[in-house]
Amino acid sequence: RLCSDEYPADWKIDLEKISGWAKRASDLYKHRLHIRIIDAQSPLGMWKRIRHGFLKTPAFIVERKQAHIGWDFDRLELIIDEVITEAAIKVRRG
Repeated sequence: RLCSDEYPADWKIDLEKISGWAKRASDLYKHRLHIRIIDAQSPLGMWKRIRHGFLKTPAFIVERKQAHIGWDFDRLELIIDEVITEAAIKVRRG
């Protein structure tokens, strides 16, 4: 029996959603994006939830300042695009 069989079906579905998005985002953004998945129930996950005020999951933190909560990956990618654009503008300005 596999360890993954022990998890509830909804957790497995959520993991597949996040894993699928992470793969697509990694392909799309290449070296411009660092993805770190943290279990919300782990000590670090609990600290992040308290620090950033997350009551729901999934939650995403972009550049330690912008947050997105929920499954709207299009909105998350818009936030990522904005952060990348802002960083590029700052680099050009010197």
